[in-house]
Amino acid sequence: MLNASRVQEFRVMGSKTAIAAGPSILVVEDNALIALDLETILFNCGVENVQIATSINQALALLEAEAFDAVFLDLKIGPSVTLPVAEALRAAGTPFAFATGYDVSEALHSGFNAQPVVAKPYSEGTIREVLKQLLHRA
Repeated sequence: MLNASRVQEFRVMGSKTAIAAGPSILVVEDNALIALDLETILFNCGVENVQIATSINQALALLEAEAFDAVFLDLKIGPSVTLPVAEALRAAGTPFAFATGYDVSEALHSGFNAQPVVAKPYSEGTIREVLKQLLHRA
């Protein structure tokens, strides 16, 4: 459940890191409530290490600094399409899924038609299934 202090933490820090031996997941999402909801769902799925990037530049910096087992990538961050992040993930061999409420045709036409797409709003069951697929690819 989201609370005001957690939303404030998101605004101040821009990301959260939990220390864990399990999979490391990056969420690239600029909407705080959606990011925190996905983080909660991932925690419910047993993921203990979730980081949140709220911009394309922050996502690229995190990807350069460390390896992630999987990434949930919003197709649009503000007015920008996140294809540079998708390209970096593909180059690194990092499994990822687009998480979007928008038409995915732009991503599909850009050579990412093999990537899973999670439509917003999403359910825990859907995220759990996609997470299994992504971690199986890792």
